[in-house]
Amino acid sequence: MTRGSKTISSSLRPQIDTTKCRIRYSIRPFDGDGYVFKTALKELRKEGLNIKYIKEKCSYILIN
Repeated sequence: MTRGSKTISSSLRPQIDTTKCRIRYSIRPFDGDGYVFKTALKELRKEGLNIKYIKEKCSYILIN
């Protein structure tokens, strides 16, 4: 790269925030894998959301 050129941020924070929003407002069971999904789940659980994993369907659900 040349000096002074613009670079693309390697931060995953925008993807994590988007995933958290999609999980928070989902009405159907959801699933996912990877660092972004697991980090979003961990942060939502810290915020107090009750998320349960259903082994038979291999998916997560929000419990109100």
